[in-house]
Parts: sequence; C-alpha cells; structure tokens
Amino acid sequence: MHAETHSASRCSPSVVILGTITKDIVYLKSKRIVSRGGSPFFAAQVFNDLRVPCGVVSKVGRNFGSGLSELKHVNAGGISYCARTTTVEIWEGAHISASIRDFTGRIGYSSIPRGFLNPCAFLVSTISDEVDERLLQMIKSRADSLIALDIQGYLRPSIHGKRTILLKESQKKLRRSAMYAIKNADILKCNEIEFEAIGSPKMDIKGKLRYISQLGPGIILVTLGKNGSILYFDGKLVRVKPIKKFSHINTVGAGDKFFSLFLAKFIENRDPVKSVKFANRKIVKYLAT
Repeated sequence: MHAETHSASRCSPSVVILGTITKDIVYLKSKRIVSRGGSPFFAAQVFNDLRVPCGVVSKVGRNFGSGLSELKHVNAGGISYCARTTTVEIWEGAHISASIRDFTGRIGYSSIPRGFLNPCAFLVSTISDEVDERLLQMIKSRADSLIALDIQGYLRPSIHGKRTILLKESQKKLRRSAMYAIKNADILKCNEIEFEAIGSPKMDIKGKLRYISQLGPGIILVTLGKNGSILYFDGKLVRVKPIKKFSHINTVGAGDKFFSLFLAKFIENRDPVKSVKFANRKIVKYLAT
C-alpha cells in the first residue's frame, strides 16, 4: 500500500470518490468548529495518508478555494466550481442531526473526467441523493470497477431545490433511489439506524443481511459506533469490537474514514476480514486527532 508519489494533477486514481465536499459548521458542546467536510474530503484524507492515488468528483463553491491542493496523492480534476458552496450545519449529540443551508447540484456521468472512468473502485457517499443513482448502473455496465456505496445520503430527503433540509437520522426512510443504488453496489456500508431502515423490521440481523446480499452487495459493513461493527460476506457474519473508546470528541466524518480505510485495504488484499480489522485499528488515529 505504498504507491508511487504523484502530483495532484497527474495521479491515475485507484479510487474515485463521488459526493459533495462541504463547508461544515459543527456545534460540539460549547464549541463552534468551521472546517471542510463531506465524504469526499474525509475519504481523500485517508487515501492520501495511505498513499493510495484517488480522484474526487464533486461540486464546490468558487469561494471554497483549491480544496484538496495539500493532498499530493489526490487528483482534483473532477471538482467543478459553482456559485455557492454546499454548507452543512451539524449538531453533534446522541444522534447527529444537520441542516443543509446551500447545495451545489447533482453529479451525473458527464461529471466524471475521462481518466477517472476505470479505477479499482468507485466510492459513492453522499449527504443526500446528489449522485444520480442511475450513474451507479452506468458505471457497473461500462467499467470493471468495484462500487463501494455508503447508503447514508440515499436514505435522506431529497435536497433538489433551495430548501433547508434537516438530516435527522431518526427520520430516515428507504426510498426508491436507495433501493436502486443498493442493487448496483458491490460493497455496502451503513450505520445501525440506516441498517434498520432496509427491509422489514420483523427480520433478525442475519435475515436482513441475507436479504440485502440478495439485492446485490457481496460485502455488507454495518458500523455500530461504540459497539464496533458487523461484516457480512459469503453467508458469514463477523463481529468486530472497537479497540478503544473516546469521549468528548468530534465524530463527524468517522464513518467516512472507517469505510475508506476498509476500502483502501480491500483493493490491496481482497480480504474483507483483514480489511475491517485494519480499518478498526487505524480509525483510532483519526478519532484521537
């Protein structure tokens, strides 16, 4: 996992990340923290640290700046600049909730640069459904690439238009776009609340995992916060305990980083168990900083 160093403008991506880089305003106890965020930004940090060349496809505001210029293993050629930056306000408590103040638009096949069309894997992770779910089917039919999907955004209300949308996890419901996205994914990641939203509430854990795997994903990863995670593949269920517990920390982006760590290792060894254990060990670094 030590790829040759590339410049941000020239690297040939092993992973292409589809989603939205955001301006995050996080309210954590008495603190107000303003920073870059969004799944592509958090994932790009991980791939950069592991020296995995990656590309980012996102829409950001012109006042956002270069965004990823400091990450030398990241190709920002898929970033397009718009009039506004997607801004998200986040209140972190027992359950993270957030409000989208501005949104820059959807991502379709034409948004992906030619050199990004056949990586080892596409990582699709959104704040709502801004990556057109039909794009996943197009990728599947045209590229010999894994599709790693974090379902989070497809279970939230649509953010088309200029409305302010609260992203309260307790209000998530499975939508048609979510089901379409799941069917085209090779690897699916969700948290425990999102996991509950898929399938019938009468299903037990193993029954629901079997149901999801029959839809399409060969590997399912369910993060359980302080209780670790669950990995399911080939009919096997593996429970992974957390290595270390933290208190009074900002966990925004933790799930994105955990999934990115898993994917980085998986495209190297194709071993889901070793990959989830690697992610479990390495996520400590990101939660401690």
